[in-house]
Amino acid sequence: MQVHRLEEKLREKDLRLTESRKLVFEVLLKASRALTPKELHESLTDKTDLASIYRNLTLFKDLGLVHSLSDGAYSVCQHDHEDHDHKHIHIITSCQKCGLTEEINEHESELCEASKKLSGFSKHLNEVSSILLQGLCKSCS
Repeated sequence: MQVHRLEEKLREKDLRLTESRKLVFEVLLKASRALTPKELHESLTDKTDLASIYRNLTLFKDLGLVHSLSDGAYSVCQHDHEDHDHKHIHIITSCQKCGLTEEINEHESELCEASKKLSGFSKHLNEVSSILLQGLCKSCS
């Protein structure tokens, strides 16, 4: 996914592609692991304030462009939601040692169907939209 995808999603909502939005998104695109807002702020050194980073990450999440992980880090969604003819589940892998983060793009639609059954294990969930798999990557294991 490139910056043009960001432009397209913003245009759909009548929003502008600001320099701040572009910078934050580009850093996330280039990262091999999920980044926290603070890490993004440090990598942008004085180009974007922390409050803008938080606002942009919230916007990107609302637009379906990034995933928010349970540790507060963000990673770019690697596919377009409209590419699927069914309710698609996001499967994200994250190395607990080096932080390498990857979204599994290609998987069977049966896995998406099975995710519906997972929500049955909790009385509080109606739907499972993402699964985070944590462990050690090949390099770290």
